[in-house]
Amino acid sequence: MNINDFKKKTDTELSVLAKEYRARLGQLRFGAASDRTKHVTEIRKIRRDIARVETIRKEKNR
Repeated sequence: MNINDFKKKTDTELSVLAKEYRARLGQLRFGAASDRTKHVTEIRKIRRDIARVETIRKEKNR
């Protein structure tokens, strides 16, 4: 997602989105450890999206 898309969401939507991203990250890590995941770069993308969501949440709470 684009950073502007994250900024348009409410705090509750961002927390739900972060939870979904963390669940997906867990699945990808488990798949990578058992050699089932072919797209390892997706792990990096998900981690960066989680960081973006958390950054936007902190900015909104200031």
